[in-house]
Amino acid sequence: MEENATGKYLERLQIEGLWGHYDVDWQLHPDVNILVGENGTGKSTVLRLAMSGLKFFILKKRIKFNHVTIRLDNKLYQWEKFRTIMDMNGEKGYSLNGEDGVQSSVKTYYLNTFESFSSEQDGIGSNGTKTNLDRQLDEITRHYLAYQAIQSSKVFSKQISFEKAFAQKSYLFDTLNRLFASTGKTVDEQNGELEFLLEGTERITRQDLSSGEKQLLIILLTVLCQEENPAILVMDEPEISLHLRWQYELVDIIRHLNPHCQVIIATHSPSIFNDGWRDKVFWMENLAKKIVPA
Repeated sequence: MEENATGKYLERLQIEGLWGHYDVDWQLHPDVNILVGENGTGKSTVLRLAMSGLKFFILKKRIKFNHVTIRLDNKLYQWEKFRTIMDMNGEKGYSLNGEDGVQSSVKTYYLNTFESFSSEQDGIGSNGTKTNLDRQLDEITRHYLAYQAIQSSKVFSKQISFEKAFAQKSYLFDTLNRLFASTGKTVDEQNGELEFLLEGTERITRQDLSSGEKQLLIILLTVLCQEENPAILVMDEPEISLHLRWQYELVDIIRHLNPHCQVIIATHSPSIFNDGWRDKVFWMENLAKKIVPA
């Protein structure tokens, strides 16, 4: 598989004293990394600690550890234990001591399926409610509109041809139309909004999509908006609510949209890695070594 040629990716994650019982040492591939293991082995915890090092990221629950080291862009960054802080909503969270954050040009994106599918509602939306999944879709749609404006400005200033500027967008829409074909949906942007046609006639909004369709749209729009720049995409169990056939294609589609995106996934689904990505699989049980008392 094609490697990330930019050198801007997470190379290694080391966690000393995870839960007081394990040391983790994970040397990652520059393109695709798929973390698997039984429930309770710490896959999600490892992703969260990695994200804490990659960006300012508040841990919503107490995670016991002694020391975290990451190697990113050929540089080492380290954090010691944790300190209690307050997030913007006044809720108690945990963040890492040490450096003020990784100063790197690589952008990092974190998608947590469990948070996306929360039942939390705020009384807004086409059906009277809006879930976390809808809010996340609204946010990435705003980024998509900004992406559209940037690409259009490049065409207007003759930096790039129209075909080149929107080649990845065309690929994405063709892919969505193919994957949504069984339910009769096609992408439609006639009104300047990202909407869909049902059976070629009835216009529906993105809020009318199924939860799996919304989840897929969030993932793929996130990658499209990276503009093929170096990026790190971290996803915790993206297979939830995705059709089995979509799971088989997910990594290939992401890598096609941005070949410079390092993909880091924690999953329980063999469908995510069975079609050509088995050599990118890491077993949590092999990464976490039990600490032997001195």
